Amino acid sequence: MLEITATTRETVRESKRDDIPGEAAKVAFYAFLSLFPLILVTLTLTGIIGGKGAFDLIMGRIQGSLPAETAGLLEQYVREVTDRPQPGLLSIGALLLLWSASGAFAALGESLNVVFDVEDERSFVRRRGIALAFALGIGVVLLLSAVTLLAGPEIAEAAGVGGAWTIMQWPVVFALIALVLYATYRFLPAPQPRVRRSQRIVGSFAGAVLWVGATALFRFYVSNFGSYAKTYGAIGAVIVLMLWLMISAAVVLVGGEITMAMARRKTGHTRAPRPSYA
Repeated sequence: MLEITATTRETVRESKRDDIPGEAAKVAFYAFLSLFPLILVTLTLTGIIGGKGAFDLIMGRIQGSLPAETAGLLEQYVREVTDRPQPGLLSIGALLLLWSASGAFAALGESLNVVFDVEDERSFVRRRGIALAFALGIGVVLLLSAVTLLAGPEIAEAAGVGGAWTIMQWPVVFALIALVLYATYRFLPAPQPRVRRSQRIVGSFAGAVLWVGATALFRFYVSNFGSYAKTYGAIGAVIVLMLWLMISAAVVLVGGEITMAMARRKTGHTRAPRPSYA
């Protein structure tokens, strides 16, 4: 218990020092630019593979997980695009994804460099290549998740374990979130020689718990107390989406802070004080 308390205190202290809200705002901006191409490509591929049923299933999952304003904005965007097919739509969306999403993950990598207190000596090409790989990887993960959610119940029923699948699908989704966070902490920032695998696992698990909890609380707040649509009109949905992206980015960065706090306590390493310009 004392170790958990000490790690929590250091996480809070270092989060203030690293200006997590400011870093999260930067990442959220780039994530906003990459979100729509990512959704476009993923849902277009899902529709090609699973048809209208797959599309409706994914939109139902989105509506059940995100604030109503955010889910409505995303659904409106996707339906407007997919209801009016255009030649080369998928290729254009893929190009937008590759361009904008790589910038989003590059920004996240820079913020994680601050969190992990490392200097990034990798070349620009290598950093962008890793960010691009993450963009493609996330798209593939979303696609596989969509197909799994669509086909999972039928496969489970055929195997005679339909009830078990109903219970296990959410732990599987949670494990997938934690796995994505582990890969994020491992590969996006510069190498961290002081961080052990076990510490990344704990940080990834903590980040996944925080993200699920923060998203649920934000959705509850917006649904019951928020009045963004009444106050801001049509742009209210955009504001809610940006806030959710910022909260998500902050949670990812805090998960990194937890990882680094455990590493510092294990090695006894302390960060150099910030320079004073007074």
